Amino acid sequence: MNRSKRLWASLVVSVLSAAVSGQEAFEDKPKILPPFPPSALGKDSLDGYIRGLQASKRSGIIESLKQLEIALIADPDSLAVKQALVPIYLTLERRDDARKLGLEVLAKKPAEFELALITGRICRQMKRHEEAAQVLEMARKQSALRELPALRVQILIELAAASESTQSWAKGRSALAEVTTLLDEPGSLTDGPYTPEQIVLQSAEVHERLGKMAMKLKQPGPAMDEFLKSGKLDPGRMSRLALHLAEIMEEKGKPQEALVRVGEFLADNPPSIEGYELKVKLLETLGRGGEVLPFLKGAVAASRFNGPLALLYARNLVAAKDTKLAEDILLKELLRNQGPAAAKELLKIWGNQEDLGYGKLLDLLEQGFLGTNFSRDTATLDAALKPADPILTRALTSALQADSKAIREVNALARERLGTASAPSSAVRFYLLMLAAKRIDYPVVEALCESLCVKGPLPEATGAQVVGLWIIALFGQNKDAKAVEVAKKMIPGIEPGLRPKVRLVAARAMGRSGDVTGALGEVKKALAEAGVGERFVCQVGRIEVLFEADRMEQVVSEGKSLLETLTLPGDRKIIKKQMAEALIQLGKNDEVKAIYQELLREDPNDPSLANSMGYFLVDLGIDLSEGERLIRKALELDRTARGEDTPENASFVDSLGWVHFRQGRKEEAAKALRRAIDLPGGEYSAEIWHHLGDVESALGRGDEARRCWQKALKLYDKGVKPERKSRPEEVLRKLTQAAGDSDS
Repeated sequence: MNRSKRLWASLVVSVLSAAVSGQEAFEDKPKILPPFPPSALGKDSLDGYIRGLQASKRSGIIESLKQLEIALIADPDSLAVKQALVPIYLTLERRDDARKLGLEVLAKKPAEFELALITGRICRQMKRHEEAAQVLEMARKQSALRELPALRVQILIELAAASESTQSWAKGRSALAEVTTLLDEPGSLTDGPYTPEQIVLQSAEVHERLGKMAMKLKQPGPAMDEFLKSGKLDPGRMSRLALHLAEIMEEKGKPQEALVRVGEFLADNPPSIEGYELKVKLLETLGRGGEVLPFLKGAVAASRFNGPLALLYARNLVAAKDTKLAEDILLKELLRNQGPAAAKELLKIWGNQEDLGYGKLLDLLEQGFLGTNFSRDTATLDAALKPADPILTRALTSALQADSKAIREVNALARERLGTASAPSSAVRFYLLMLAAKRIDYPVVEALCESLCVKGPLPEATGAQVVGLWIIALFGQNKDAKAVEVAKKMIPGIEPGLRPKVRLVAARAMGRSGDVTGALGEVKKALAEAGVGERFVCQVGRIEVLFEADRMEQVVSEGKSLLETLTLPGDRKIIKKQMAEALIQLGKNDEVKAIYQELLREDPNDPSLANSMGYFLVDLGIDLSEGERLIRKALELDRTARGEDTPENASFVDSLGWVHFRQGRKEEAAKALRRAIDLPGGEYSAEIWHHLGDVESALGRGDEARRCWQKALKLYDKGVKPERKSRPEEVLRKLTQAAGDSDS
């Protein structure tokens, strides 16, 4: 390696280690950037490049950055400047900038191996494993790399790691096999950064990884050979390798031999639970299930701080019907590192105990928010924001948020207890209110909000939130008159700066109940109280009121006027979507299609847009295939945004059911629509009930169809906005026709 490359390598290593460890870069290190021939740079770029080198030598990282960026502006194609900026950007945590420049340089100079190594590592740190593999594979293919065995080893190991991350086991195995050939001839490596002892340990590590890859490729024989080679090179890892050997024996159908090997692994009381799980499985395979609980009990006693092992013991106790001891173990783990996992296991136990179990959950929530000696009567709402026991509260709430059944049941129990001596405290009620609002469980939201407001004024921000949710819950259940009554009573008690959003919700209820003048007056008050950042929300609120009041021409007209004043894409999208909804009801389908197409071009990854366009195409029979594609895209985008543990969007699932129906797949349609009704908010959608009634009728289930249509008509009559103005009349006609058919 020539002097230039050695200096670059030392700089890269120092910067990368600083970026990973968080220490100051260049601390007690040579401040040297790689020299490049002056002829490669223009005059202005060269000046900035030289100043950058000088600043780096003086530890002036910011000045170095400034001068190098000036040089890059002067000569945007300079590979020298770009390469010099990579470690600077990495030091300043600008990883993406470092990655981009590294890739640009490597595209034209693939033999810059140190840069390839650091760029590959940056890509892996950013979870861009495919990109990392491409960068490192390109470096691997360069013939010049064979002249640099130490660097070649590092690149191959990084390539294997990137391949493992993408589950490209064969490619990773090939890279590591190449490493073993280099490590088996250590003469060329001892001149580099490795000592003979390090080479042996590295070789043992590589053989172990090769064994794991062979197992992934379902090759137990080669896997065992690699593990044995690893153990021979480094006898200290034999106890760990015993687990892999046990897995191979178990896979070969030799449970007794596997049990011996796993016993060797467990002799050191490892902190993980893979070995314990395997031994439990082997004991059951050998018909020795009675030994499982005594074994786990002893293991837990010997490893008191192994939380996952305690959870494994608890799960096996539950399987053996000893839930009392399992509960005791899990309750102890709640306040340790395994708190959320222990809470998750407790919820499974309590789920089978119905109200008794969820009552225990409510009591634990009280303890978490209010402390051990809690008093429900004197507790304030502040405890919801500042819990007495944050560790316990965090464990319970994280597990509860991922368990839809538990949320539903504990909310129902809390609602039953309102007005009794065991009613949840204000803090717990507020927390449960947030869960119910997220699930669009309007009856629970209404009950909890009313119970929180009954004692008088609430804290400023929290009070506005509770009142707003109360009105939304009433509006969602079509209780418009009560929503208006609550608004008139509660809004004066809210701080003026927090009123606008609450007024807008109340205005929608007024508009839907027929008091358009009062609704627009409420919007005007909201606009007068709004800050600069809330003015657009109020303008949208006015258009929503007009929509609820069925003034569709006015919605379109005011929407067009408002668009002329808006510049932000997000704001314009909101208005255009509302205009499209109004145009649908006006029957101007060509204009609707044009708006949706324009919006999707601007934001193709908006799930609500994809669903709206898809449903529009399906409902009017314009293009069923494209409609289905868009609806499925909406579901996938929504699932990615929400996370796997969050319920699907009821409206999107309804759209999927409707496209199934239009395509003649009636049973699939009925299944999807029933699922939509069970999702948050689905129960209160007239459109979903209407669709399900149509599907049930097509399937010949007349009684069920009439039940669904009656539910839809009831919701329509209560004021839920229909997607078409004629929807209530359609349902009434279908019910009348169904009654006639029944009589005949």
